[in-house]
Amino acid sequence: MSKLSRRLEKNCKKNLYAGYIRDTGEFYEKDYGYLLKLSEQFAVLQVENDFQLTGRKVVRRQDITSIVRGKRERHRQRIFQWEGIEQGISPYSESKLENWQSVFRAMKDSSLCIGVETYSWNGETLTIGPVRKIGKRRVAIQHITARGYLEKELTRIPYSDIRAILFNDFYIDCYKRHVRAYSGKRILNRKWQRT
Repeated sequence: MSKLSRRLEKNCKKNLYAGYIRDTGEFYEKDYGYLLKLSEQFAVLQVENDFQLTGRKVVRRQDITSIVRGKRERHRQRIFQWEGIEQGISPYSESKLENWQSVFRAMKDSSLCIGVETYSWNGETLTIGPVRKIGKRRVAIQHITARGYLEKELTRIPYSDIRAILFNDFYIDCYKRHVRAYSGKRILNRKWQRT
């Protein structure tokens, strides 16, 4: 077991706040928060931004290249304890995290609106919406556009392009609450639909 694997196991077991760096050469991202669950393939993070628990993120374990836990992170964890923010963290038990299909199946079964971060030859994208179909090589999401419409055609995302899956996220949940229906160019319901 590598030093990084031991640190991941320790952070998950002891519920330690840290920075998780994902650097694959194609993209670089640093997420601060708590490691909720760890499997051989995936890690589930409770992401923090500006002293707020903003949502959860499923990432590939192999993409995590280093962990930052210095004086700054230790002090921030004490602040979370003093402010009672750590009490808002609940354990993740929705799926076994065996492969992408099992992760998406658990999210589809619980009717979650998710965000899928992808990186491919044509750039970075964030696809927000409910999971509609789960295949062997790709997943189909019914995308919610930036204007609040649920697209008729499904967005198919190959598993190889997925960087992370966001769920129970404030940004995504806000979009879900304000979805509008449409038929072609005509809006069916001019009022916001709450789902």
